[in-house]
Amino acid sequence: MAGFAELQRHLEAKSSPSGALLAFLETRRRDFEIERDLAHQLTQHLASAERRPVRSDAWAALQTYCEAIADYFYPANNIAHTTWYTRLLDKVRGQVERGHTDVWWDPSISGDPKGDHAREQLLHLTTIALRDLPEAFKPINASFAELQTKLL
Repeated sequence: MAGFAELQRHLEAKSSPSGALLAFLETRRRDFEIERDLAHQLTQHLASAERRPVRSDAWAALQTYCEAIADYFYPANNIAHTTWYTRLLDKVRGQVERGHTDVWWDPSISGDPKGDHAREQLLHLTTIALRDLPEAFKPINASFAELQTKLL
């Protein structure tokens, strides 16, 4: 979250993020890709496991939990697993490398070339961070709580 907070600070100040910040955020994205893949692989292997070391209700809860994690990281509408975060980093890095003065303008959010692009992007990112991501995470918490209950 520290990297996201720093990006948010640049949006609020309407300033360009440094190459170092973008590199840090891209590294974090790659690090989390490993965790996303682990959750996906675990879900796949659980689906085909023959030996089940827990009761059937706990097993079903474990599968639901793993599927919720996989769905969070790989939603069905996410073509080729490109996340909004990856698209944002790629877009901003490209704008910075090309020397654009308004690195926050994204025609997919606002087609108005004279608009307040940093504010629009900040509103978009804040909505994602404060509403969409927590909402998308709820099935993981619910299935984890169910799994914990079944294992007691």
